[in-house]
Amino acid sequence: MAGYMMMIRSMAHELIPAPIQDFIYRTLRSLFFRASSSTLTLTIDDDNMGMNNEIYRAAQTYLSTKISPDAVRLRISKGHKDKHVNLYLSDGEIVNDVYEDVQLVWRFVTDGGDKKSGGGGVGGRGGGGGRRGGMDDDGRSEYFELSFDKKHKDLILSSYVPYIESKAKEIRDERRILMLHSLNRLAILTKITKSNQTKIRTN
Repeated sequence: MAGYMMMIRSMAHELIPAPIQDFIYRTLRSLFFRASSSTLTLTIDDDNMGMNNEIYRAAQTYLSTKISPDAVRLRISKGHKDKHVNLYLSDGEIVNDVYEDVQLVWRFVTDGGDKKSGGGGVGGRGGGGGRRGGMDDDGRSEYFELSFDKKHKDLILSSYVPYIESKAKEIRDERRILMLHSLNRLAILTKITKSNQTKIRTN
């Protein structure tokens, strides 16, 4: 089903204006999931009673490594300390995952605001970023949806969610180590350059 929905959305990007795309996609999705009463969808907001939702941040990091090569719209960002660009999901993009033989479907959603932005944001916002409860300045709210067979709810909450948090920490730690290595190499090169310049001046 998720593959079928992705095919529909890919065709829609080519032929149909964005506002109509969203309406058609959400209508079809509603019909599919209504027909399958066994499906449970969890909504994961950025905002948690005025504080950052750690599960949202973990999902953002985890899903950045799971983006399908068939994705048709992504957000791109690069912080001043980042060596490489970062890719995040954009509005409506889907990631399929499997955990202990359970099929899971992630989707990033943007509601309201300026649709031209394509959802998401830069510097940790967007696929994401944003808030559902407390909206961005442009009125846009952003969140993840996680859908699966409801009979696996206990497994997802007690095992899959902690797994995502653990994997996200590993990913962030690896990126931090790479950044430190890059900074160390830069410091060494800078020291060598200054040393060489001093030798040239004294000769």
